[in-house]
Amino acid sequence: MTQTGVKAAPRRPILWFWAFLIALLVLCAYGIALGIALACAFIALAALGNLGVGSIIIGIGSGLCSAALLWSLIPRRDRFIAPGPILEPANQPRLFAEIAKIANEFQEPVPATAYLILEANAWVARRGGMLGVGGQRVMAVGLPLLSMMTIAEFRAVLAHEFAHYYGGDTALGIWLRTACEGIVRSIQGLSSESGLLNVMSRWAYVAILRWVIVTILGLYWKGFLRLTMLASRQWEYRADELACAVAGTGPLISGLGKIVNGGLAWPWFLGSEVVPVLNAGFCPPLADGFARFLSAPQIAALLPGIVQAQLTGKKPKPLDSHPTFQQRAERALRYAFPEPPEHNTPAIALLDGIPALEQAAFQAALPQTKVTELKPMDWEHTGDRVWVPYWRQCVREHHALLNTYRVADIPKALADAGSLAAKVPDPKGTLLTREQRRERAISLIWMAFLVILLDRGWALETRPGAMWLVQGERKVGSNNLLEQMKGRKTPGVQYDALIQELGIGAVPLASANV
Repeated sequence: MTQTGVKAAPRRPILWFWAFLIALLVLCAYGIALGIALACAFIALAALGNLGVGSIIIGIGSGLCSAALLWSLIPRRDRFIAPGPILEPANQPRLFAEIAKIANEFQEPVPATAYLILEANAWVARRGGMLGVGGQRVMAVGLPLLSMMTIAEFRAVLAHEFAHYYGGDTALGIWLRTACEGIVRSIQGLSSESGLLNVMSRWAYVAILRWVIVTILGLYWKGFLRLTMLASRQWEYRADELACAVAGTGPLISGLGKIVNGGLAWPWFLGSEVVPVLNAGFCPPLADGFARFLSAPQIAALLPGIVQAQLTGKKPKPLDSHPTFQQRAERALRYAFPEPPEHNTPAIALLDGIPALEQAAFQAALPQTKVTELKPMDWEHTGDRVWVPYWRQCVREHHALLNTYRVADIPKALADAGSLAAKVPDPKGTLLTREQRRERAISLIWMAFLVILLDRGWALETRPGAMWLVQGERKVGSNNLLEQMKGRKTPGVQYDALIQELGIGAVPLASANV
C-alpha cells in the first residue's frame, strides 16, 4: 500500500550531521568564550600579585574583560513580546480546523498561542522560559498571506512550518539563539565606549588585550553565522519536502512565490496607501485593500518584473537563512508525491471578524496610536477625505513657489525640475536629498494641476493602487496624465489637447481653490 503524508517522505540521515554540527558550534562558542574568560582571570590574578602600577592596570583590565565575558554568557530568560493579536480557537473555528489538520498529519500538538501579524510571512517557534524550559510553542500567521493565498497554498505553508516542529529545528533553535545572544552580548560589552573597561583602555596593555579578545570572538562569530545559516538552508529544504508530501508540490511552490510577492508588495501598499489614510485619521480595511492593490492595473504591470528578479536568483548569500526561491522550486519539483485535490477558495475566508482583527493588529503594530479613535472608511472615499484635502494643503503651503508657473508651463517646469527643487523647503524634521527634493517638486506641480481640474468639475475616483480623474464619460489615470506632462507618450492621454480644450493654459498653478 502506497504511503501518504509525512510517512511518504524518505528519511534524510544527513540532517543528523547538520544537527551535530550546530550542537558542536554552540559548545565551541561557549568553550571559546569561557576559555578566554578563565585566561583573563588567570592573568588578572597573576598581575595583581605584583604591586607595580603596570601590573595593577593589567590586572584590573584583565579582570574586567573576564567579568564582562562571564556576565554575557549567563543565559537570560526569553522575553517574548506578542507580535500581534491572539487568534482564539473559539472565535476562528475554520482557521484552527486547518491548523489542527496539519498538526495531526505531523502528530504534533497545536501551538499554545497563534498570532495575527501584519507581515507577508508565517512562522513557528518555541518562546518564553529559559533554555527551552518553561517555554511554549507559538505561531504567527500574516494577514497579507491570507489575503493573497488560496486555502491549498495556505495548507502547504502551514505544513512547511509544522515540519520545523517535526524535525526538531525549533528545539535546537533555542540553544542556537541563546549562543548567538551570548556572543553578541560579549562583543558589545567588550566594545562598549562607556564603562570602567573603556576608561582602563587608555592604557595600551588593556586596549591590546581588549582588541585581541574582540577580534577572536568576531572571527568565530563570522564563521558561526555562515555555518549555521548553511545548516538552516538544509532544514528549509527538508521542511519543503515534508510540506510537499503533506500538502502537494504545486501549492507549496505557488505559496512560496506569493510570499516573495507579498514581501515586496506589502511595504509598498502600506507606504503608498495605508499610512496616508492613517495620518488623516481613518482606518481602512487592510485585507480587502491589499487584494485590490495587487489587482490594480499599474501594480499588476509593474510588480511581476520586480518579483521575477527575486524569483530567479540562483544562489543565496552566505548569511541567508533560506535557499532562493528557484532552488526551492527546482528541488520541490523532483519529488513524486501525489497532488491533493485543488482548493482555490481564498484563505482569507478562514478568518471571522476581520474588521476587529485588523483593528487589533493595527494597535499591536502602532502602540502609540489610539486606533479605536480612527474612523472606519472604505477605500472608495480616500479621494475626497484623504487625498484632495492633502493636495489642497500642499498647494496652500507652497503658494508663492507655484504662483510663478502657469498650467501651460508645466512640461517645461518638469523638464527643469532641478531648479524648482532648489526652492522647495524641507519638511519639518527632515533633510531631503537632491533626488527627494526633485521628486517633491514634481509632486507639487502634479498636485496643483489636479486641484485645478477638480475645481473645474472633474471628480476623483480612487482604489488601492489606482487613481482616476473623471468628467462625464472621460476617465484619465492620474499617473498617465503625469507621464504626459513629462513629455512621455501614454496611450489614451493627450495633455496638450486637454488643456487647450479646457482653456486653462494661462491659469496660474496656485490659483486652485485651497
